[in-house]
Amino acid sequence: MSRALAPTLRRSLRRVNGRTLLGILLVTASAVGVGYTVTEARSGDTVIVASRFLASGSVVTEGDVSTALVSTGVTAGITRADIAIGRTLQVSIGEGELLTERLFEPQDSMTESLRLDLATAPASDVVAGSRVTVWSLPAAGGPPPQQLAENATVVAVHNTSLGTEDSIEISIDRRQVPQVLAAVASGFAVMVTHPGGG
Repeated sequence: MSRALAPTLRRSLRRVNGRTLLGILLVTASAVGVGYTVTEARSGDTVIVASRFLASGSVVTEGDVSTALVSTGVTAGITRADIAIGRTLQVSIGEGELLTERLFEPQDSMTESLRLDLATAPASDVVAGSRVTVWSLPAAGGPPPQQLAENATVVAVHNTSLGTEDSIEISIDRRQVPQVLAAVASGFAVMVTHPGGG
């Protein structure tokens, strides 16, 4: 019986050894790849990124930017802070986004900025860079709230210590501006919510 089992045992050992060897090779290759990526990131190019949300029209200051490392050849971003500081952005960018020359070039803008007084204070997590929906609030007994604009980008929130007379500066699609201004001119109060009314 031991002679009959011997060939089967040898074949099993060959399969196990083959699988084990393949596993070792894969783990080794993965470790080498990770090490190479880390080395590339540590020895890559220094680029300038936004340290916070920056609205279109903002003049870049020293506190608005920071540095980051990217792999060599990944992108043609601005590599020195002094190249960006003092210049006016033509496009809004988010925190951590790379600054490039294109952001300072004149754009055919389809958006416009508005500052609106709010009937109620916005949610605490509505901050610069947030996307919001703008609503009109008719007087008591009037029609239900009406959506005036959607996907507006918050440029700044202006809160008072008592939570009254709050206002918000937003950037919205130019096609939505007339209906917002018409509602304000008609005396309707305005509020903003997260997209979907949340």
